[in-house]
Amino acid sequence: MKIPVLILAGGQGSRMGYRNKAELLIREQTFLEKILHEFQEEQCYISTRPSYTPEISGVNLIIDKNENRGPMEGILQAFTQTSHEAFFVIGCDMPFMTKEVYQVLCSYFEPPKGVIVQGNKRRFTLGAIYTREMMKEMTAKIKEKDYRLKSLFHKENSKILTQDQIDIDFQCFTNINFEEEYQQLIKNNGGLT
Repeated sequence: MKIPVLILAGGQGSRMGYRNKAELLIREQTFLEKILHEFQEEQCYISTRPSYTPEISGVNLIIDKNENRGPMEGILQAFTQTSHEAFFVIGCDMPFMTKEVYQVLCSYFEPPKGVIVQGNKRRFTLGAIYTREMMKEMTAKIKEKDYRLKSLFHKENSKILTQDQIDIDFQCFTNINFEEEYQQLIKNNGGLT
C-alpha cells in the first residue's frame, strides 16, 4: 500500500513571530518546496488554514475547518476529506525530513496500526504514520480539548520503533519553531542562497 504524505502547514507561526514557516527560505527554496521536492514521487497533501492556500501543481489541499486545534485538526480533516487509510505526517517546518525515513516507517506499517519513532527522550509525533483507525480517538481528544498528538500513539494502535531498531539520521525530525533556530539554520547552511 502506498501511503500519501501529509504536510502540516496550517499553524499561525506564533513561536516564529507569526511568520509562515512553510515560506521560510533555505538555499533558495522555501521549506515547503524543499519537502515537496524530497517527496516528489509520492502523493502529497498540504493541510492548511483557509488564509494560506498555495497553488502547487499535483498537490491537493486539506483545509482546516476549525482553528486553534493544532496539528490534530489537520490530520483529522485529511481523513475526513479523503478515503486514505493512512498518512505519513510531517510539519512544514521540518526541512530535513527524508524519503529514507518515510520508506523505513512504511516498511514497518501493518494496517490498521500507526508507526512512530521513539527517541531517547520523546516520541516523534511528526514524521510518523497515522491511520484512519485513530479518528475516533482524535475526535474524543478534541472534545476533551486535548490536542496533543503524543496521546494518540500507544501499544494497542501503533508500532513504536526505537532508535536501536532503525538506522536513520535523527536530525530529520528537527523542526524549526523559533527565529533563533532559523537564524542558526541559515548560519549552518551558508545563508539563504
